[in-house]
Amino acid sequence: MYPAGQRAIVALLTFICVLCFGGCKQAGLQKEPRPKWPVTSIPWEHPPVVKVCNHSPVSPSQVQYSLDLWHSHGAPQLTAVASSCSSTYEEAVYVGYPTDGMLEKHWDANMVGLTVVYSKTKWGPPSAADMGLLSDDMRVLTHEVGHLWLPGHYPGKDHVLAEWMANFDWNGWDGVEKAFR
Repeated sequence: MYPAGQRAIVALLTFICVLCFGGCKQAGLQKEPRPKWPVTSIPWEHPPVVKVCNHSPVSPSQVQYSLDLWHSHGAPQLTAVASSCSSTYEEAVYVGYPTDGMLEKHWDANMVGLTVVYSKTKWGPPSAADMGLLSDDMRVLTHEVGHLWLPGHYPGKDHVLAEWMANFDWNGWDGVEKAFR
């Protein structure tokens, strides 16, 4: 989603999720240990608009549903809109296929979802993100939306941010509301 000149943006957090065939692994610039749960949410520089690319496997209404679900558990309210997702860089969250823009270099053939959050400076607040999805699976979408604010994964089973898709649970929101206080 970003032109070559904007590829110099430092990746603040990169989450690579192998939701069906493996676990999730954290990659990127940070060499620190996994965050302990519950984590503290990462506030954005400005609340982003979530741009759902016209060719995305999910619709703006599906993304809005997931955003509203997170909002009901304490996350800031965000809005999803349809977009052509042109190559012009804007401070927004782009949702599309994983082969779009910056996601290609992080993608692995076994993945079904990926979220990369960017910052203007190495440790600054998030200012943009790319989210890649292979299907319209609402579990994957809801999990990936959570990474807009929360790094890492829940250490146990039965959680919306569980490391393994087999452990995903729609009712598993332990620690999420506390993370947004």
